[in-house]
Amino acid sequence: MNSKSTYISRLKSRLRNLQERFTKILQSSRLEQYIPQSNPLISVISDTPKAPQIKVRWDKLSPELEREQNQILKDFQGWNSDFMGLFLNATQDENSDLQVLYFEMDSWIRYRQYRGVPDSSNTAIALFNKTCEKFINIGIT
Repeated sequence: MNSKSTYISRLKSRLRNLQERFTKILQSSRLEQYIPQSNPLISVISDTPKAPQIKVRWDKLSPELEREQNQILKDFQGWNSDFMGLFLNATQDENSDLQVLYFEMDSWIRYRQYRGVPDSSNTAIALFNKTCEKFINIGIT
C-alpha cells in the first residue's frame, strides 16, 4: 500500500469517526415547536392580525453534549486542513466547491442544520450523512 492511499485511508477513518460522534449528538437532540414573537409595530399598522406561525428549532444541548459538539468542530477543522492538502493544485472553481462543502459541514456541526431546521432527528442524520458522503466522493476515493 502506498503512502497516499494510507493517508487517504486515515482521512476516511477520521471522517467516519467525526460522523459517528456527531450522529450521536443528533440522536440525542430534540426539536421543539415555538411561536416567534411578532413585531408590535407591524400589528399596529395592519388591521388584520395574522395567525401565529408555529416554527421548529433545536432544543439547547446539555453542557456535556455542547462540549462534545465543540470538540467535534475543532476536530473537523483539523481534519479539513489535512483534507485540503489533497487539493493544493485545485482550480478556483474546485476551491469554491470545497469552501461551500466546508460551510455545509460546519453549519451542521455548529447549528445542527444546513439551509433550515430538519423536521426530525432522523431527517437531520440522513442529511448530515449525505454531507459526509460528499467529502468522500470528492477526494477520498
